[in-house]
Amino acid sequence: MSPDLLKMKSSERKVYGMDYISWSREYFENAVKVKEDMDRLKEKLKRAKGEEARVIKGCLITLRTMYLDCMKTCEVLALRGGQSNAA
Repeated sequence: MSPDLLKMKSSERKVYGMDYISWSREYFENAVKVKEDMDRLKEKLKRAKGEEARVIKGCLITLRTMYLDCMKTCEVLALRGGQSNAA
């Protein structure tokens, strides 16, 4: 990406198809979906035993990483787009 594009205002970036605020919202929406999946798995974990519980815990670790990545990306894109609060 050209350094000149990084210096442009948000409205100018849209011309080049770089709507950072929209991208930020998409990442936030995905984070919400991942969080919902985590909540469902946490409920399932309460009833799980043995190998099933171990597998669910592994999935929760992966989903938490995905959630945190989405939230951080959401924040970075919002800041790049000129919005002070993410999503």
